[in-house]
Parts: sequence; structure tokens; C-alpha cells
Amino acid sequence: GSTILKLLEQFYDPTEGDIVINDSHSLKDVDLKWWRSKIGVVSQDPLLFSDSIKNNIKYSLISPNSLEAVENGFNLHGNSDSSINRDNSKNGKCTSILDEISKRNTTSDLLEVISSINSVEDPKVVDVSKKVLIHDFVASLPDKYDTLVGSSASKLSGGQKQRISIGRAVIRNPKILILDEATSYLDNKSEYLVQKTINNLKGNENRITIIIAHRLSTIRYANQIFVLSNR
Repeated sequence: GSTILKLLEQFYDPTEGDIVINDSHSLKDVDLKWWRSKIGVVSQDPLLFSDSIKNNIKYSLISPNSLEAVENGFNLHGNSDSSINRDNSKNGKCTSILDEISKRNTTSDLLEVISSINSVEDPKVVDVSKKVLIHDFVASLPDKYDTLVGSSASKLSGGQKQRISIGRAVIRNPKILILDEATSYLDNKSEYLVQKTINNLKGNENRITIIIAHRLSTIRYANQIFVLSNR
């Protein structure tokens, strides 16, 4: 599954054949930054930051340029970039930079990033949360969307973390949503809720949803199903 994801995000090119968009454009010829900006990814083990539920959903709205500005700001201030560069992928870079953000607030670029998060109106977060079926749970909490998820999101169940992760991917309205083994670590009840969430998002005709899974129950409502083998 992760191989397909990496090919679609163009972390590497296929050794044979080609990936073609709209039957005419090779993925190799498409601007990489533009292409990745159109993709939202939900992995089997979602990363949530030790912050509020609201901010965890908003994080995907930070522009890559702002993240790069923060990274450059840290490097210019003489800070070690070993942790920032511990992963060559954009996801790894974003994670590393946001780890640094949680520890430091010494640059104007950092303030710009924080401002970009805070500028998102709460009704938009609530609207997305309703679509991914997490709103009722959040609304039942004493601090609601300001509830801190704790270290490693320890206060949330696997299904709750996954639905928040889907909300984070959906809030920026990607043209392509990729769910990579999104239910593989979940129990039956949590899988049912996440599956219900996925089905709830199917009505968006302007989005392609690609579900990578081993469980038949995860993909049985897909419009098209492709079975891959090692042969």
C-alpha cells in the first residue's frame, strides 16, 4: 500500500511504465509542489500534536512556503537542522518543523505561521468535524474543540484520532484524498465509524478518493476496486 502512495506522491518514479493524469499528462512532467498541494493523505498511524483538537485539524492549512520560511529561520539562527531533516519527505519535514514550533517562538516567520492557523474560523473546523463524524464527541467534552489531546494523543481512541486526521486532510479540500490502510489498526467498532466517515465524504464529485487497504470491508463501497498481487 505505501508503495502506491509514494508513487502517487512522486517520492520516486516507477521502474516500468508511467503514471498518467487525465489520460494525457505524465506525472513526471507535472510541477511537484503543485501536485502535492492537491493531495490529502491519511495514514494508518496518524500523527497528532500535543495541542488542541481544533489546532490539530487546522495544521494542514499551513502553507508549505510558511513551513520552509520557519525552517530557514531556525537554520539562520544557528539551530541544528538535524531533527528538521530527519525525513526527506514533505510529511516528515512538516512534522519535524512543527515539533520545533512547539518548542520555540523566536522568529517573525513563526508568528506568521501561528497567525495562519488562528485565522481559520472555528465554524469551518466545526463543519469539517461534522462531515468526518467527530463533532458530537468533541462537543461532549468540557473544553470542546480547545481540548488538549495529550502526548501522543493519549486521551483519544484510535478511531477518534483517525477521524481527526481525516478532518485535517479534508479541511483544505484536496482534489485527491488518499487513505493508506486507514483502518488497519482499529477494532471493529472504530473501523465501522471510520468507514462511515469515508462513506460520508463520497458525495464530493470534485474529489477523487483512493483507498489502499487489505480489508474488504474498507473498500466494498468503492466505485472501482483494483486487486494487486506480487505475481
